[in-house]
Amino acid sequence: MPPKPDPKPPEGGKLDPVNALGRIRFGTAGCTATVIGPRRPDGRWDVLTAAHCVSGVGARGTLTLKDGRSFGIRVVAYHKTPDVAWCVTDDEVKDLPYALIAESNPPVDTPVWHMGFGVDKPGNREDGTVAERENAQGQLRMVLSVSSGDSGGGIFRSDTNEVVSVVCCTSGMARKVSMWGCSAEVARRTRPRPADDADEAWVPVPIPICKDGKREDADTREWTPHPIPIRTGGPATK
Repeated sequence: MPPKPDPKPPEGGKLDPVNALGRIRFGTAGCTATVIGPRRPDGRWDVLTAAHCVSGVGARGTLTLKDGRSFGIRVVAYHKTPDVAWCVTDDEVKDLPYALIAESNPPVDTPVWHMGFGVDKPGNREDGTVAERENAQGQLRMVLSVSSGDSGGGIFRSDTNEVVSVVCCTSGMARKVSMWGCSAEVARRTRPRPADDADEAWVPVPIPICKDGKREDADTREWTPHPIPIRTGGPATK
């Protein structure tokens, strides 16, 4: 039989890379993530972050966008070596800001930017450049300033605003130095494919228990920036 054609993604959302960046929290560990479009055929959204920000497939967390909206997310793909993880929103959402992943890795010297939630100037735009092509770990080396809390955030081409990398680790904090992140091509290859509705098992969702008007499972812990890994012995900055 011929392969079943991929269903057409439902319309919805707005191409808006700046506002597609949001804070994610798994427990108290706080990182950055990017909503990636187009919207999935099942009406939910893919969310891209770093593997060191999550504990593995099945982990559940929260995504909070700059407009204040929060959504439950679940890890569906986890790849430690390139340091990339894909999450999916728990619910169908019609209108989220999103970014697109570049179809190919950028050439060396391509200007890039990011706007993560790091402890150093959170939300501030940082500009840099691609310093080396994809290595054996599936990562690009860039010269860019990042800090704890920026982990998992998208790094974008300055000319197209497409995602070309995901913040993994750095050789120094809060200054323009060598840092690394999963490449665009690896992120594209590892992006999860939504299963047909018929293939997904129906799992009953536990009903929340309330006591004195409050949910017992409510997570009231603060978002704490996740320490960004430090990589030593790397190439000199460019």
